[in-house]
Amino acid sequence: MDIGACWFGLIRAYFEDPESSKKLGIPKGYVLLYGITLGYKDSDNQRNPIRNNEVIWIK
Repeated sequence: MDIGACWFGLIRAYFEDPESSKKLGIPKGYVLLYGITLGYKDSDNQRNPIRNNEVIWIK
């Protein structure tokens, strides 16, 4: 199907607003933590970004 996906976090603050939850029909008592977007690429020649596997710990 060639569908791409991207998960994103930290949406809880957005959905703490009752109007935001109401727009999507989210029942009361549910807590949303993450979301996923789905869609088709704008063009076929896009590549995934090169990722740096370096972990930096900040104390």
